[in-house]
Amino acid sequence: MQDNHYLVPGLQALDKDLEYSILVNDHDDAEDGFVDAKERLLDVNNWSRYGNLPEFTFQLRDAHGKGLARHARRRDLIAIGAAVHGSTPWQVIDAIEYDDYPDLDMETFAIRLHECNEPAAGNMPSNSLIVWRRGKRLSATCHVRHGHEVEGDMLVQELSPDQWNSLLKGLVR
Repeated sequence: MQDNHYLVPGLQALDKDLEYSILVNDHDDAEDGFVDAKERLLDVNNWSRYGNLPEFTFQLRDAHGKGLARHARRRDLIAIGAAVHGSTPWQVIDAIEYDDYPDLDMETFAIRLHECNEPAAGNMPSNSLIVWRRGKRLSATCHVRHGHEVEGDMLVQELSPDQWNSLLKGLVR
């Protein structure tokens, strides 16, 4: 198995747009690995464990801020806690998207998020966490849309590139 981690070309300015990939030996293993990666991406409450990030907590919440013990769904919230911060920023799940491209032997699964300071607050530019498979390559990507100069987007600003890489690696391991 070969792993790669690098900045996504064309999006390097923010130093947070990362991708982590592995190349597996067997096509069936790649398909099974993709299914597992989708499950881990939806299992928000365990992102800290998958990414070996004990200093962060990721908690799936409903619109009223109540904790949820299930996989993520559209309009759910993600509360992000960090040992160094007293407040808990919120991310809203705008969309959960699956795409299959059989002619390219590729499939993708993405969660699109945006920042809000409170569960009922307004919109900000969005981020996407994506797991994908093309042939025998499995990848996880954090795609940050431009406009994240706004202070307080913890998902983008507080995790270092090494922490992002750890989370992405944990999704496709």
